[in-house]
Amino acid sequence: MGKVRSVYKVIKKVKVNKQYCACVSHFSEIREHAGGYFEAFYDSFKFGYLQGMKAAKAEMKKGGAVNG
Repeated sequence: MGKVRSVYKVIKKVKVNKQYCACVSHFSEIREHAGGYFEAFYDSFKFGYLQGMKAAKAEMKKGGAVNG
């Protein structure tokens, strides 16, 4: 993957399967447990990464290709 020049240009292009979306309750829980803004950002990233891994595993189980 090449260098990302703008985070929001990439984010705007992403289509998220509703099965893997985050709910406000997820972010509220992260906010309650995180020690500050940066820890909350990082925990949110890790949660998204785990959701992505779950989606990739489900796609592989179906026999589909996972683009990376």
